[in-house]
Amino acid sequence: MAIEAREATQDGDPKSWIPLANAPGPEKQESGTLEFVGPRAYGRLMLLKALARGGMGEVYLAALGDIEGAERPCVVKLIRHEHRDDASFLARFLDEARIQAQMQHPGVAQVLEAAIDPEGRPYVVVEYVAGRDLAEIRQRASQLKLQISWSDAVAIMTSIGEALAHVHEQTDSAGRPLDVVHRDLSPQNVMVSYVGDTKLIDFGTARGENRRCQTIAGIVFAKPGYVAPEVAANNPGGAAADLYALGIVLWELIAGRRFLQGDTQEHLAAVAKGERTPPALSLWLAVPRELDTIIGRLTATRIEDRFSSAREATEQLAKLLQQAPGLANGERSVRARIAHLMLRLYPAEPARSRAEFGQLLTLVRKSGGIGPEWSGAPHPAVVEARDSLFPGTRYRVVREVAHGPMSVVLEAQHVDLGRKVALKVLDRQRCQSAEAEARFRREARVVAQLRHDNLVQIHDFGVSSDGRPYYAMEYLEGESLAERLSRRGRLPWLEVVELGIQACQALEAAHALGIIHRDIKPANLL
Repeated sequence: MAIEAREATQDGDPKSWIPLANAPGPEKQESGTLEFVGPRAYGRLMLLKALARGGMGEVYLAALGDIEGAERPCVVKLIRHEHRDDASFLARFLDEARIQAQMQHPGVAQVLEAAIDPEGRPYVVVEYVAGRDLAEIRQRASQLKLQISWSDAVAIMTSIGEALAHVHEQTDSAGRPLDVVHRDLSPQNVMVSYVGDTKLIDFGTARGENRRCQTIAGIVFAKPGYVAPEVAANNPGGAAADLYALGIVLWELIAGRRFLQGDTQEHLAAVAKGERTPPALSLWLAVPRELDTIIGRLTATRIEDRFSSAREATEQLAKLLQQAPGLANGERSVRARIAHLMLRLYPAEPARSRAEFGQLLTLVRKSGGIGPEWSGAPHPAVVEARDSLFPGTRYRVVREVAHGPMSVVLEAQHVDLGRKVALKVLDRQRCQSAEAEARFRREARVVAQLRHDNLVQIHDFGVSSDGRPYYAMEYLEGESLAERLSRRGRLPWLEVVELGIQACQALEAAHALGIIHRDIKPANLL
């Protein structure tokens, strides 16, 4: 459930998504051969600092937003200069954006934009996750001599499993399966936020029906410690290979060490033959035996012995988690358990990350934007002329969803990314009113500040070529609470309590930023 707010790598590099606290500062920096001189303007983005450089691209922390005070952190991935004229590299770079943009799930890092700058260099803007990857979390726990409990590990993997189920089951607009497989599920490619969210990242090696560049048979792209037996034996890896990796990551979190020990090639050969499987955790740790059973099914040598789907595996993990005791405050939810673990591991990080982001933004404003800058909109990554494009944008209008006294809400689709959005546009007649336009911008600023699973997220803000301000929000499939009540009448009390909890969690996030909704009603709860 979400509340609509009103006015009130390809790189595969474990450091591709370094948290704010760990990344280099705004002075001249080097990361391998990567150099970055100070924060600078990059079109309507502000590049704040370099994060990493991989074999294909460069990764930066950036700020996105045309309204001062509503800037949001994001990650910008640029293809390296030496590869921008290579058709194969370009296709692979855009494939990652195309596949990841199809995944509309809170457990997958969202692609916000994909375009080409005036120099002909492709770039992708991806949601920034304020947190750490699982590899860093496991290392941090080891440094603090803290054992990650089986319940915390299962909570994390339940959250990841839900996202993986969405990835595997995703279809296109015609209902045809996209047949997406991540193929590089590993601790480095799972981000965990400080507030308890998990996000799958780096779809650079993912397989999918909408992929334009096909990978070469016989080449293994995944990290060796998480390669499934069939892939280690040079056979194509499907969704079952992601399940195997899920099981290995779960085992490592609880065991506190890597599964791969010794020579990599010997490990892969043993896995392919079924001679190396994760030892039962219950032999030396106080964990339920059912956990060993689940891990055994996830990592079985034969595909037919594994779970039939990520959804089935997730259901079993959730069922096991019900056996775990609640937290001290009585909370038992997956998100609350993960947030509690992150608070124990990184008690000072959220505040420090926010403070550093604000400092970097201030530095950019004072400098007036350092470095090259261009004006106007970037070139689209894929040129497609559509009569139904919203003027001056890359959004193709599908239909009108709602029309109010101030604005109209349209269902639209980004023609390059294929992502469906809800496009909120100021009514034509209201565009003549400076007060109405200011109020609309204020509303967009409020929405942009809010980051929570139960709050509608904003992707983009702009002004169309015919002068109408708009902002693009995530498109929510479903119905409002008002519609549900009208259709079903009185709801079961357990469902009401669950909806109430989610609504309160959303309001808590808004109130923490000093934002009061002022219009809570069934029609505004989706």
